Amino acid sequence: MNSLNKSRFLLSVLLLSTITGIVFMNLEASSQFFTNTQIAISETMGWFIILTANGFLIFSVYLIFTKYKNIRLGGLNAVPEYSYSNWIAMLFSAGLGIGLLFYGVAEPIGNLNDYPEMTNDLSYSAGKAMSLTNLHWGLHGWAVYSALGLCFAFASYNRKKAFRVSSLLGTSVEKNKPLAATIDIIAILTTITGIATSLGLGASQINGGLNYVFNIEINEFIIIVLITLLGLLSVCLGLNAGIKRLSQINMFIAVSLVFAVLLIGPTVFILNAMVQNAGAYINEIIRLSTWTEAYNNSVYQNGYTLFYFTWWFAWAPFVSLFIARISYGRTIKEFVVGVLFVPSLIVFIWMGVFGNSAMYL
Repeated sequence: MNSLNKSRFLLSVLLLSTITGIVFMNLEASSQFFTNTQIAISETMGWFIILTANGFLIFSVYLIFTKYKNIRLGGLNAVPEYSYSNWIAMLFSAGLGIGLLFYGVAEPIGNLNDYPEMTNDLSYSAGKAMSLTNLHWGLHGWAVYSALGLCFAFASYNRKKAFRVSSLLGTSVEKNKPLAATIDIIAILTTITGIATSLGLGASQINGGLNYVFNIEINEFIIIVLITLLGLLSVCLGLNAGIKRLSQINMFIAVSLVFAVLLIGPTVFILNAMVQNAGAYINEIIRLSTWTEAYNNSVYQNGYTLFYFTWWFAWAPFVSLFIARISYGRTIKEFVVGVLFVPSLIVFIWMGVFGNSAMYL
């Protein structure tokens, strides 16, 4: 608590409480406002969002081949605090949650139905659907965490800056305390809204699953409170006793679930499809990652690619700070490979197993 900046914290709480109060008192108007805002941003700034996501990916990959790749976060004698397995488990658990469980099945099917360029050729359309799924959940998303997390880690461990977004913008911004505070408060608000999206969708998905499987319906507010309390307990226990153990459990359950679905089958079909999906993704990645729907009279991008990319952006301040916190002692090359490629590979396997199983059914 000694490192808590009270003014930033209290102003953030005040603003969040005010916004929440206004939204609850005007639910329909707020829903319409947020919907219109999302559409306006997608329609006017879609090109910029696409370029930004690609920029993060190009920058992250570029760092692997530069002369800076062997710089160690924390200095020459810095030793990693966590083993590779624990580090990857925490990276994966911090970056992805219940969304992967639900959208591993839902999104490939959604893409198959909603993408405007689908044809009657199921083989072509299924490959396109899986390529879009991997685009939304793979390299481009993790590149956001990789680039920003590396900036936080280097600034904090090698330049002795505070773990704040404003610290990345130079000494002139840090010295301008009102400006620095404003930037950090915006980052906090962005993080909370990003988490709120995931938590709201997650609560709906849990409730829907309980209702479908067990015919049980629980108030979604209660689900949100329970998830929040579990998260709070994990944080209060600290990295080693709480978050690390929870991440290990998450990874064990996730791996067990993937193997169970793969072995129950259709195993051969899934393996064949995953190989074909890999080729389709590599073949399509440049076109799909720069597609802005300019010549199509459809709204696919608003509800899918642009939504997902901005969702990754919203989570970036929070997740990137956490990734930086657990990455002391890694070299820049280790960091980029670990944050960008390893979780993306896990995502491709997950989406390949669940997505192709769903399409088979």
